Amino acid sequence: QTCPPSRHPGLAMGFNRSAEVPVCESAPEFVPMSQYQDGASGQFVEQPQWPGVMYVEIWDGVWQTYAVAGLYPATSGAGAYGVADYPSGNQGWGQPEAGVKPWIGVARLEDHVAQLEEALHHNPLEVLQQLEPTLAKCCCDPRYRKILEDLLEVADVPARVLERLRGFLLETSMHPAGCRIIQKLLSVADARGHQAVAAELRTHVAGLVRSSHGNYVVSCFLEKAACEDSFFIVEELSRCAGDAIRHQYGCRVVQRIMEHFPMEQLGPFRGEVLGNLGELVKDKYGNFVVQHMLEKGEAADREAIVEHLLRNIASVAQEKFASMVAEKALEVGSTVVCHRMIDASMAGTPQAPVVSMATSRYGNYVVQRMLQQCPDRADFVARLKEIPRLKGFGKHIKATLNKRTGGALPAGHAA
Repeated sequence: QTCPPSRHPGLAMGFNRSAEVPVCESAPEFVPMSQYQDGASGQFVEQPQWPGVMYVEIWDGVWQTYAVAGLYPATSGAGAYGVADYPSGNQGWGQPEAGVKPWIGVARLEDHVAQLEEALHHNPLEVLQQLEPTLAKCCCDPRYRKILEDLLEVADVPARVLERLRGFLLETSMHPAGCRIIQKLLSVADARGHQAVAAELRTHVAGLVRSSHGNYVVSCFLEKAACEDSFFIVEELSRCAGDAIRHQYGCRVVQRIMEHFPMEQLGPFRGEVLGNLGELVKDKYGNFVVQHMLEKGEAADREAIVEHLLRNIASVAQEKFASMVAEKALEVGSTVVCHRMIDASMAGTPQAPVVSMATSRYGNYVVQRMLQQCPDRADFVARLKEIPRLKGFGKHIKATLNKRTGGALPAGHAA
């Protein structure tokens, strides 16, 4: 078959037929060692520093990815990592020159991973030595995830892995597979390791927070590192607090910040939330930050949020995201808060807000939470029973009242 150009320059080569893997009948142009790209540093190198693993591709009708294990530099000629030396006519690739330590062999990547998993139980440091030359690439390959996570549990390995990943931590943190390895690394690293990671992530926090994968690394850093080592995250996000609070992933990080830092250190975040309650309680992502402040905030912060809910109980309870904030206030607030919200829902003329709340798509859940948190409010139950027809979403309230009374409601409530 005709062998097309490699999809990755420098990773196409022919193999000795003794390797017992498919080999192109028309081998690709020979690539000398000096053109091979080191998988860890991304630089083109003359010789590897130690035995390791390199990915290669060959063509046998479809592209196949293989791993070459036990790579050693050639001692003479233009040998490529000692894997093969040079073409020998039409007989395919020749043998390595004399003096070159033989390479171990070629295997499909899945087979190589299985071999490493088996060797991991006997000699984990030898497995790490094989992976070190291409460690940055392996971290971004989900097939190596379990091996690397198990390796990181071995003493002294996290420091070696961190040293090899220097310069690649930011890129790896934003990778779907790599972010998991960085999170594991943060979980087992010591304070010095956390500081080394912080040095590379510093000034890039906003980008990481917006990343669907990087935000998990930032959250993990906040959970595992000491406050003095992670405070740079607070400082950088404070400059864009409003955007972070309203962002799909940023709102998660802001919640982690509220869990690990006292509120007096979070002035920009508090100011943004309390100054824009009317907007944030209805925001798709901002409402979660408001809910979190109800749990973690100062007493004055919680009171300000409750006061906003009381003033706008009718509209808040019937809006999708704002109703979730109202439910959270009832859940984490005191009995006094619940009574105040019930009183607000029963006030007003000509029709109390509770009437429209009980029959609305989202308001009925707020009313159910009120009944759950304050079951002794007989006047509230009586007011609900006065609603002539509880249909549609009001059927949930009707069912709750039926359970409380143990019987049917007055005839006016019949569907």
